[in-house]
Amino acid sequence: GRGLPILVEQAEASDPLPNSADVIVVGAGIIGLLTAIGLKQAGLHPIIIEAANAGSGQSGRNLGFIRVQGRDEAEVALMARSSELWGELSQKIGPQLSFRRSGHVSLASNARDVDRVTEWARVGERFDVDFHQLRGEELYKLCPHLSKSYVFGGFTPRDGQADPQAVMRSLLDHVDQLGIALFQQTPVTSIAINDKSVKGVQTKRGYVKSNAVLLATGAWTSRLLAKAGIALPTHAGVATMAATRPVAPLSESTMLEVGQLGFRQDAGGRIVFGLGGYVDVHVRWEDVRGAISTLPTFWSNRRAMNIKIGRPLLEDLTDVWRGRDLRPFKWAEFLPNDGFVKAGLARLAHMIPSLASELELDAVLT
Repeated sequence: GRGLPILVEQAEASDPLPNSADVIVVGAGIIGLLTAIGLKQAGLHPIIIEAANAGSGQSGRNLGFIRVQGRDEAEVALMARSSELWGELSQKIGPQLSFRRSGHVSLASNARDVDRVTEWARVGERFDVDFHQLRGEELYKLCPHLSKSYVFGGFTPRDGQADPQAVMRSLLDHVDQLGIALFQQTPVTSIAINDKSVKGVQTKRGYVKSNAVLLATGAWTSRLLAKAGIALPTHAGVATMAATRPVAPLSESTMLEVGQLGFRQDAGGRIVFGLGGYVDVHVRWEDVRGAISTLPTFWSNRRAMNIKIGRPLLEDLTDVWRGRDLRPFKWAEFLPNDGFVKAGLARLAHMIPSLASELELDAVLT
C-alpha cells in the first residue's frame, strides 16, 4: 500500500459552529487534543477546530519515538518532563494509549559514532538521565538479531514509544467523553485581532468569537500568524517513513543507527522505519525570505536534504507578487520519496541480516 490505514472516518463539516467559546484550539493533533482536555478539566469550555481530519498531520504519522537520548541539550529537560507526562497520561487513559517504556538504543559501528553517543552521555549525566553503555555481549543480549558490525550502544531504559494512530484514537475518545466539541474539515483562514487583543477566528464556515486562541497547527503556524502580523521563522522538511509486513519479535526497544536508520517494532510485528534526518525540502517563500539565516543550515545538512524548487515556490511567489495571503500547505503536495524507502529498507536488511529475505513493504507515507 501507499499509506497507513486511515486514522478516522473522513469527517464532514456538518455541525454548525458556535458563536463563541472560552478558548479556541486550532489543530486536532496530539498537542491540540491534550490542550483542550487540560482546559476542560480546568473548568473552561474549549472547542477544537481542525482544517482537515484529526491526526492527519504529523501527529498521526511519525516514528513514535518518545526519547530523551540524542536530543539537543536545550531539549533534554523538556523531553524528560514530556516522558513523565506520557507515563501519567498512560495511567489515566490505560493501555489503549499504547505508551510503553521500552528503552532506546543508539548504535555505533565506528569510532566517530561512538564518540557522538558518549558525548551525548555527558549531556544526559548533567540532567540525571539513566544511561548505560553497551559493548560486545551486553549489546547483543539486548538486541540479539543485530548485525555484528556494531561496536557500541547507548541505552536509556526510561525512554519509550507509542503508536501514533493508537494515541490519536485514545485521545479522540477522551475528547468525546468530556464533551469537547471538535469541528473537522473547517480551515481557519485568519485570527481576528483588534487593539492588540484577540477577538476570535474566521473560518471557511463562519466566525467564532473568543478572547483566547491557541495554535497547535505545526508547520502551518507561521502562515496563520503572518495574517495577524506576527512573524514566526520556520523551515519545513518532509520525511518519508515506511513499515514492513509483520516479522518475528526483534527487540522491545526503539533503535537508531547514528546518522542512519531509526526503527521500532509495533504491536502487530511490523517494523516502522525512517532514515533519520533525511528529508525532502520543498523550498517555500519562508526559505527565500529567511535565506541569510537558513543557508548555513542547508549547507551543513546538505547531504541529508533533497532540495526541491518547483510549483510550491512558484505559487508562493505568485501570491506575494499579487499581494495575496500565502495558501496553506497541502499534504497532497508531499509525495513519499521512494529513494529514501529503498535505501531505508536496504539499511534495515544490513542492521538485521537474519531477516533480510523476509522484509517486505506494507506501507509508505510522508
